[in-house]
Amino acid sequence: MKGDTVRFNGDLWTVVDVAPAEPLAEMVAAILEEENFTVVVRGVDLLADVLGTLGSVSSETTLVLVPQGQGEAAMALIAETVTDFACSGVINYFPFL
Repeated sequence: MKGDTVRFNGDLWTVVDVAPAEPLAEMVAAILEEENFTVVVRGVDLLADVLGTLGSVSSETTLVLVPQGQGEAAMALIAETVTDFACSGVINYFPFL
């Protein structure tokens, strides 16, 4: 899904992040907007025509899109600034979980 190009409102956009919920996608969008990227956040239910192509499995999944020409730079910024925490790492800090 990440890196895929989709047509949205007649323009080509690149999926730069796939979040399990909208608040997480909005955080990524805010980081991109601070660096002057054009960003669109859409739940997959609003992009139903794209669902089959992308293979999304949850209606809560939210996509972060940028214009196709900004895709590589946006994904690089996300890779530098956004950290995904694995559950095992959290358990190390909170052993009672």
